[in-house]
Formats: sequence, structure tokens, C-alpha cells
Amino acid sequence: MKKLRYTTTLFLMSFSLLSLGGCGVRPESVDAPTSVQNDTFPNVYPDVSTDPEL
Repeated sequence: MKKLRYTTTLFLMSFSLLSLGGCGVRPESVDAPTSVQNDTFPNVYPDVSTDPEL
């Protein structure tokens, strides 16, 4: 019984650590979608030309 509990705990901890290891991985560069006509990608957020508060 203890061996099963140890194995299950070890498996769940390993799975959790591996799952968190994949979070936050970003590519080196990002290309614009092919459907974009005006290629200004990536953009600054928020766009100051459309910001109502500025």
C-alpha cells in the first residue's frame, strides 16, 4: 500500500513539474498572419492613435 502511494505521489509531482515547465515558452520571433494587408505586427498596446484617453 505504501509503495503504491509513493509511486502515485512521485508520478503526480513529476507530471506537475513537467506541466509547469512548458508554460511561458515563447518563440524567438513572431510573424504576422498571412491575411494581414498592413503589416505592422507586433504592435504596441494600446495603440496611441485610437486611445480615447490620450
